[in-house]
Amino acid sequence: MKPYSVNNLQRDELSPYVMPAPEPYDAPRRGPWHAELLVGIVVAVLALVAIRVGPWTGEPLSFRVGNGTPGVENMSIRADSNTDQPVVFSDGTTMLLRPGAHARVTRLGPEGADVRLVLGRAAVSLHPERTTWTFDVGPYELQATGARFDVGWQPATHQISLYMRNGSARMTGPGLGASRTVVAGERLELPAAQGAHR
Repeated sequence: MKPYSVNNLQRDELSPYVMPAPEPYDAPRRGPWHAELLVGIVVAVLALVAIRVGPWTGEPLSFRVGNGTPGVENMSIRADSNTDQPVVFSDGTTMLLRPGAHARVTRLGPEGADVRLVLGRAAVSLHPERTTWTFDVGPYELQATGARFDVGWQPATHQISLYMRNGSARMTGPGLGASRTVVAGERLELPAAQGAHR
């Protein structure tokens, strides 16, 4: 009798006991959508960083008046008696001086500016991110970030008016105690001499 060996088994008898050779591993191929997804994530992250960091490069803001005349600190800006005078800052902030108004930009910084409203009314729309602006209006000081408001000052009657369209502002001056926060939708009219408001 021949010795028993695997060679004596029929193929069909052997096959149940023999594991088939593993297929060679082929790493899954990443389709083009993987690259598009990665690019999309990178773009979203960069956009978020840009929003948080803002457009500031450390250089002071600049501004232009009317048709594009470059402005400088302490420049006197006046609106004609029958036309508005636009003032546009490099961060996107705008100030529209109403007819007859007079203002000066007293300081330009990398994240905001100081403005003195000498006379008349102005419609202001501040850049919505991180900028801090100070408006000197008669004996009052208005500090705001990312807000839209209308402000007016009449030195003859010592009357200040403020209407907050969006955002909020902190206001200091006669009749306000330490300070007062004016919020969106609120209207303030304050005679400086009496310190009354509503």
